[in-house]
Amino acid sequence: MAQTLIDYFPNFDRHASRTIKIKAANEQDGLMCLPEGFPARIESAMTWSGKSLKIEDWMFVLTDSHLEEVEQALRRFQGMGSRMMYYSS
Repeated sequence: MAQTLIDYFPNFDRHASRTIKIKAANEQDGLMCLPEGFPARIESAMTWSGKSLKIEDWMFVLTDSHLEEVEQALRRFQGMGSRMMYYSS
């Protein structure tokens, strides 16, 4: 099997190294600039920035009932004896 650039299981060090290499290559090639004619800022009701988001706007708080449902599903999955590597989302 051929080695892929991205592991099945996340590896932060490889990700950080790959990100640095890609940014350096893009800067060297001049790819960090916006294409000619592309707006420097897009303003619309559909745009957002990190500063404009409030955590309560997107955070879902799990109730005790939700947590119990997750625990039950986990116990059932673990009881199946399957290995996690055979599943994907």
